[in-house]
Amino acid sequence: MPSELIGKTNTELWTQYGIAPGGTIAPEDAAEVDRVNGLVGSRSEYQTPLQLRSAKYTNQLADYELRYVDGNGELIVDAATVDLREGWNLLTRMVDGQTRTFFVFGDVTAPEFRLTMTDEETRVNPLGLRHGFVVHGRIFDDSIGDMMFRRRFNDLAERPILTADDGTQTIELAFTINDPAGNTLDVVVVITLDPDAPLVPGTGQRDLPPRAVPTTLAELIEYYYLTGQDPTELIGG
Repeated sequence: MPSELIGKTNTELWTQYGIAPGGTIAPEDAAEVDRVNGLVGSRSEYQTPLQLRSAKYTNQLADYELRYVDGNGELIVDAATVDLREGWNLLTRMVDGQTRTFFVFGDVTAPEFRLTMTDEETRVNPLGLRHGFVVHGRIFDDSIGDMMFRRRFNDLAERPILTADDGTQTIELAFTINDPAGNTLDVVVVITLDPDAPLVPGTGQRDLPPRAVPTTLAELIEYYYLTGQDPTELIGG
């Protein structure tokens, strides 16, 4: 929340910045009425919508050029540029005789990334590379706050396999995260090749060793091939 707005009444916000919760303030003749949760008065008047055309989020704090489209559809470019600060900037102008304010967020800090996967979840069976891998995490940024992150990689089999001195084999997944202001963060997630990991990531399916077929199952299969009858009839369905 911009510090300029804290502690202001609706009238003060409207007078100084041309903003108010709901888009306008109550008309002068509005009054409280019994059994009505609100004010009753003449029809409220709303300002003509404006469209901000310059960047709402930017990492260029010096010489910001404000551009917007007015109510007549005309592109307006401010004659003078302004220097922004980090965080929300209130650019207040007189437009068609009304006080109007544009909100522009200055941000020169790259986003942060946090992997939300356990060590076991970053292990992949070498025989299951064709199934791909999904990276899960969270992004933290001044402009957008905290948000979930998910990205799938389907080219594991095409990526180089790195082998450490102890024989551990890994694959690196490199990607870039961008925030609305244009700041970037390069991330590398390392997954480990583990023959004991699930064949399909995120499931309990594993490459289990072969087991002997139970005698009963073998006899039922043999019965089916010899007679063509459903072997479940032998055990009452």
